Amino acid sequence: PATAAGSPAAGDALDLLADLFGRADERAGELAKIADERGIAGQQCERDYDSLTSEVNHSRTGSDQ
Repeated sequence: PATAAGSPAAGDALDLLADLFGRADERAGELAKIADERGIAGQQCERDYDSLTSEVNHSRTGSDQ
């Protein structure tokens, strides 16, 4: 049977959904922070790699590649 709007059961369901949404939003924020941190680390890794390979190429050929 359907519950009437404003009844305790309807309020409980809304509270549950609000709690669920709040926790999902919080977790999404945590995951976004992790993604940002890993993206920054990946970019630094690329810069380090490019710098090292450029140095190796320069020492082998006598010029920048």
